[in-house]
Amino acid sequence: MFVYTVAFFATLPLRVGIIWRNFQCWRFGKVARKQEDRIYELSKHVLNSFISEDKTINYIEYHSQLSLGYPTKENGERFSEICWEAPICFTIFHNDKPLVGMGLEFRGSALCIWQLQGVRGAKVPETIRKWPALFVEGAKKFASETKEIRSVRVYAADQRISYRFPEGDLSEADMCRHQRNLRRRYDGTARQQGFKKVSKRYWEWKG
Repeated sequence: MFVYTVAFFATLPLRVGIIWRNFQCWRFGKVARKQEDRIYELSKHVLNSFISEDKTINYIEYHSQLSLGYPTKENGERFSEICWEAPICFTIFHNDKPLVGMGLEFRGSALCIWQLQGVRGAKVPETIRKWPALFVEGAKKFASETKEIRSVRVYAADQRISYRFPEGDLSEADMCRHQRNLRRRYDGTARQQGFKKVSKRYWEWKG
């Protein structure tokens, strides 16, 4: 009984975090489904950002969803290789295969980047080795040309559930490496792109 009690409280932050993030995904997913034109325009800017570095990458897919996880068709079949943590999801394809993705949401006049995710097992071409920056650059260009969007935010690495609760049972060294990589991907990219840390939760850029 003691073991179960310890396990319950040890996993409580994870379960609370998932419930809260699911609620946010549902809330902003509802908003996203009324903004198809805006999402389409954003997809063009993101794709152009990648094409400027590698002409062989010329395909992008996007969808919205109301909960965390892998999106599925009506028959239950998955149609994305990424387990998403955001309601608006963009995937860049290379040679007709999914390569990297960005998950985000619109919060009022802010475009909020929540997830920068590679596809497991996919080999990223050297030409777009800095792919997180290309996603952010596309978002900035979109915001610069859209009156309704006044800022772009990149949420800090430690705001993601997987920062503290990664998949698998990691050693202390592996955990440190995992968190360092996430900080480089999110916080490092934001810093390099001229964002300012205006909150513990996110970095922000205003055009």
